Amino acid sequence: MEVEHISRVLGVVYRHSLDYMNASVLELGLSALESAFLISILVNEGINQERLSALLAIDKSATAKAMKSMEAKGFVRREQSADDKRAKRVFSTEKGRRCREFICAKVEQYISLLAGNISPEDFEATLRTLTLMADKMMALPALTLSGGPPPDPDPARVSAPGGLSSG
Repeated sequence: MEVEHISRVLGVVYRHSLDYMNASVLELGLSALESAFLISILVNEGINQERLSALLAIDKSATAKAMKSMEAKGFVRREQSADDKRAKRVFSTEKGRRCREFICAKVEQYISLLAGNISPEDFEATLRTLTLMADKMMALPALTLSGGPPPDPDPARVSAPGGLSSG
């Protein structure tokens, strides 16, 4: 598969999912990212803010900014952790809990739209493959995700001039 094709396909799915979810949760006063945070908080009440960042693979500063916004809008409340005074635990509020069914329904609608005429077997196989890819990315060191050199998955490949692998 060509790099351009892979980049285009991943980019289209990513951008359209953000656009769809942003439009879907706009009436709640949430962004797509905030709705993902809220669902994760609802499933993990009292989650440590740092753990929430790791769970969704979002950097800590973006998580802190989103939590501040969601707290100001009344969807979540934060408490200082009893175990670690520097850490904050996040809980949903009644307003946040009332959004659960709506957000989940919108996600299900998007999945139906995305799956379209793909057979359930093919969709499940695709989801398993994407899950493996996501798990692999989550296991990479932070340096790699922040622009550092990624490990070469095939040591037999030779590095070309400019640092790009040939193969």
